[in-house]
Amino acid sequence: MGRKRIHASSKVKGLRRSGVSGLWEARKVIPADLRAMFGKSEFKVALNTKDENEAVRVGAPILADWSDQIAKAQDRSVLASAPLQRQAIDRDRAFAAIQRWTSFRLKAALNEAFNGGLEPAPVGFSDEMREHVQRVGDLRSGDWSKVADFDAKLAEALNSQRIMCDPLHPAIPAMRGWFASALADVENGIMEYRRGRLSDAPDASSPTPVLPVTVELPVNPSPAAHPVAGMKLLDLLDRWEAAKGKSEKRHRGYVTRLSEFLGDPDVSQITPLQMDSFLIELKRFPNTKRDIEKTPFMTAIAEAEKRDDYRVLHIKTVWNWTVVYKALFEFAVDRDLMRKNPAAKMMKKPAADESEERDPYEAEDLATIFKTPMFQGAVSALGYRNTPGSLITKDHKYWLPIIALWTGGRVEELASLDVSEIKTEEEISFIDLTGRPLKGLRRVKNASARRIIPIHDRLIALGFMKYVAERKSGLLFPELDGDAVKMSVKFGKWWGLWCENVAKVKGEGLDDPQKVFHSFRHSWKRAARMSDAKEEIHDLISGHKDGNSVARGYGRGVDLMTLKAAMDLIDFPAFPTLPK
Repeated sequence: MGRKRIHASSKVKGLRRSGVSGLWEARKVIPADLRAMFGKSEFKVALNTKDENEAVRVGAPILADWSDQIAKAQDRSVLASAPLQRQAIDRDRAFAAIQRWTSFRLKAALNEAFNGGLEPAPVGFSDEMREHVQRVGDLRSGDWSKVADFDAKLAEALNSQRIMCDPLHPAIPAMRGWFASALADVENGIMEYRRGRLSDAPDASSPTPVLPVTVELPVNPSPAAHPVAGMKLLDLLDRWEAAKGKSEKRHRGYVTRLSEFLGDPDVSQITPLQMDSFLIELKRFPNTKRDIEKTPFMTAIAEAEKRDDYRVLHIKTVWNWTVVYKALFEFAVDRDLMRKNPAAKMMKKPAADESEERDPYEAEDLATIFKTPMFQGAVSALGYRNTPGSLITKDHKYWLPIIALWTGGRVEELASLDVSEIKTEEEISFIDLTGRPLKGLRRVKNASARRIIPIHDRLIALGFMKYVAERKSGLLFPELDGDAVKMSVKFGKWWGLWCENVAKVKGEGLDDPQKVFHSFRHSWKRAARMSDAKEEIHDLISGHKDGNSVARGYGRGVDLMTLKAAMDLIDFPAFPTLPK
């Protein structure tokens, strides 16, 4: 077995590239005598790029900030080198002081927001909002190490409440957990005020129950004897997202529907029987392309049952709803908001044969799709482009279905493509997803999805590489209007409505609920199995786990020429000629 190599940057000390992934990372070792102040031995962060110049641009400011933090810590260490006569701190008084500080900070921010003094919250899930959610989540989980001068902030909070303390006081480690929770409440509360949600700040004289935190004391404050009252489902979801990061929009929809069905109860009052009752109705919930978001849950079911095209959610979709509930309530149990998880035994995972959720597009479907005016010529680039004409608009609506069919890629992988991920080596063009993260924006589904996808000759003949060259840099489809989690979320809905609009028979063919954009991937996989391409090779191209075993055994698995040859063996005879 070869040893993992580390390649250091020749431009900036502290940057290095892993020989396994090829991605750059920033790293700085913390001096041994300061590690107790930071709670770790080094700073390290992945820069998610293979380009050294980009790594320098992103990593240099991070390294400078770390150096500044270490320098400040060294200054504090020098000041503390002389022996000090420190006063002992009463444990209960310290805990109460942190609660008073929390109330004071929130009330001051509330009054500032009330008088228009706070800057409005950022729109959408911006970098600032993403950093805020991550920071609050880290603090709630007890990870204070990423907050600069954390101990100094803790000492300052205590001093403001007339408890004399310096950052090197021996009681500081025992209070870090309390202060991390308090700081998370303050930062989250201020963000809520910036959003215009001016709810009352908690009163320190009768504080709301404090979530239990881990502190470095032999005996912790007694946790609440009973679950916290007053916590609603959507409030719980907000806390869950703050701890783990922003979830998908559909997850909030799942929780909203449950809250609506149960009558918006306190989470501590939800029972397994209520979840069983909801599951019975959920299995009757309609699978429809219509916008029923504002239609009451039971009304949507009743109205759908009267329609001739009434279809219920697929069993795997129902399971996906329950998975969200299981995770959400498990979080609540961990935070002592509930005694037990009411969704723990709500539903068993469907068997593999039940979970095959989508059907492939048939040859007739493909002919219907690509013979429409959107691909052959329309009168306008607006709407569904269903009126024949001479205009062909080669944007994401045009290219995404074509690329999905000829590559087998997932919609989010393709919708979030960057021009830099379209590469050419040895005169072979390909999509390089090997640098994608597993979490956050532009993530891939799993490690196997980090792969090379050769670009089929048919795509090249259709002018795809010319389109890429015209884009030059940035997102391949910048006009896509996504959300904080997915670039493709609105396009997926648009595609469903477009299929409904052009389908020859309502509820059949393209309009079949079992056929969605992901059906292109199923069509590609079926065509791959019917071709002369070896299964282990087309598994590598599609990113299926079975195929990834080849890559694990032989580095990248096979050379680019072999991947390209296999890709060009895959064909769709029903695909019509498209105007250039």
